[in-house]
Amino acid sequence: MTTARDLGITDSRAHDKGVIEIDAFLQKQANAAGYKRYGETLVIGSTDEALEAACIAARCGAQKVVIVCRERATEIQAAPEKVAEAQELGARMIRGWAPMHADIYKDGRVSGVFFKHCDRLYDETGHYAPIYDESNVMAQYCDSVILADSMR
Repeated sequence: MTTARDLGITDSRAHDKGVIEIDAFLQKQANAAGYKRYGETLVIGSTDEALEAACIAARCGAQKVVIVCRERATEIQAAPEKVAEAQELGARMIRGWAPMHADIYKDGRVSGVFFKHCDRLYDETGHYAPIYDESNVMAQYCDSVILADSMR
């Protein structure tokens, strides 16, 4: 699973920087009546939990929700109904990109994540063997990140 450390955030209080891992996000949301999201939320991953997090963020008031994952449309791990639900709530899905590192404001909060293109995720035999194009980079700016990527 991608962690805050993988994005270059070494502080143990990553959630104060706007980065939270999926389990903590779902528990925090479940335990807080009236939980609110503000600004732009970036969800990294394509599992059912990742899509559920995107749906929760949209329902809790995020201005914009973007889901970025390594998988192509035929490789998405989440159920098609979950993908459709997230998209109906306004979440945008960007496929075929792997996280590289976070962009950090001077105050230490996350301002976005840089991604590298994933040319291939599985080899001809179906084994996980990603090939990345480090020269093809994309930045996705946000106010918070939910880490729900189950791959490295």
